[in-house]
Amino acid sequence: ADADVNIDLSETRLVDMSYMDYLVEFLNKQRESGGKVFISGLDAHISSSTYNKGLKFMVTSERVKLTHREKRLRNLATEKGYSYVREVNWNTSYLKQFHFFEIRPIERKNNCLNGDYSDIDASWEIADVIFNEGKAFMAETFNTTLMVLKVNRPLPIFTMEREKAYEKLFDRMIALTGYTDIEFKMFSKFSKKFMVMGQDEQELQSFFTKEVVQFFEDHQISHVESNGEALLIFNKLKLARTDETLEFIEYGEELADLLDA
Repeated sequence: ADADVNIDLSETRLVDMSYMDYLVEFLNKQRESGGKVFISGLDAHISSSTYNKGLKFMVTSERVKLTHREKRLRNLATEKGYSYVREVNWNTSYLKQFHFFEIRPIERKNNCLNGDYSDIDASWEIADVIFNEGKAFMAETFNTTLMVLKVNRPLPIFTMEREKAYEKLFDRMIALTGYTDIEFKMFSKFSKKFMVMGQDEQELQSFFTKEVVQFFEDHQISHVESNGEALLIFNKLKLARTDETLEFIEYGEELADLLDA
């Protein structure tokens, strides 16, 4: 408990479902106690099913080939000077600081792109994340691409999404966070298009200036959430294409520049 643990499975030819269940349980217990678990060595294994805890077995000792999408992400990183790591990263503790993931267990993230906007003093990460919605046998698994944008200024804590975009996913948000639905009387068009939830209405009314409101109205992003120091951003509950990844990066730069003004 309350310690960092490294688990290397690179020499293991077979990882059965019971052990995967144990790993996930151990991972959750370590997180609850403040510890971290780093699992490596599963990149040369394939799964017996799409179930995230399915049987894993090694099919070759050779390096796993990149998919076409992974090659495009790697090439993008090389061309633009970003950092790219395709391997699974089990450490998703920072994402738990956003209310969206406080109530939705995250399995893992991978295909992580990292970069910064040096002129604005802001940094970002774009990653594929697998998370669950629901409980036990009724749980639904989502694999989506999201962005975490860190800016060099304090932010009000809030959640914003397009009206009815993910109604099933956000039904519990207000009840669990104590947030209230904020109405912007000066921006009636914006209020009809987006639901903004938070606790400090006065702070949010000041944050959502005419320029910020116009920016969100002009872009198609469906979910933006602030934890006070960074923004969690995603559009669709699916993996992003390379062109959509580029749009993410451009979106983040425009937003960071606007907030830095």
